[in-house]
Amino acid sequence: MNLKNLSLFLAVFIFGCQTTSENRDNSSSINDIVKNEPRCTVFPRKIENFSDTTQEGFPIKRVSPKYPRSAARNKINGYVKFEFDISSEGKPFNIGVIESSQSGLFIKPATEALKKWRFNPYKENGLPIDSICQSIQLDFKV
Repeated sequence: MNLKNLSLFLAVFIFGCQTTSENRDNSSSINDIVKNEPRCTVFPRKIENFSDTTQEGFPIKRVSPKYPRSAARNKINGYVKFEFDISSEGKPFNIGVIESSQSGLFIKPATEALKKWRFNPYKENGLPIDSICQSIQLDFKV
């Protein structure tokens, strides 16, 4: 991790967010976007039916990130798009940022929140297994 990315993770933050399948925020200019080379090139199927919480890979516990004070005060919106794996216990691991708006302002609170999420694990022969290459986007909107 380079010094610039490390400094982005060390910012201080507070308040909430929502999730979406969209990968952009209209309030950001192209110059504000941080992009990283993804580890994964193919992601599993997207969850289409959010009322069926028994689906493999479905989030069963969501934690809203804290909204950064400066962003809330200045009414700044943004997003962070992640790739991650899900353990057989339903915990996200190998969390990586694929893309983030606002020069990475939202990376730390979004990452801290995603670490607390829990998912229905994927199964093979009826037994929970680790699964790789999941993706999700957390949106921050005032």
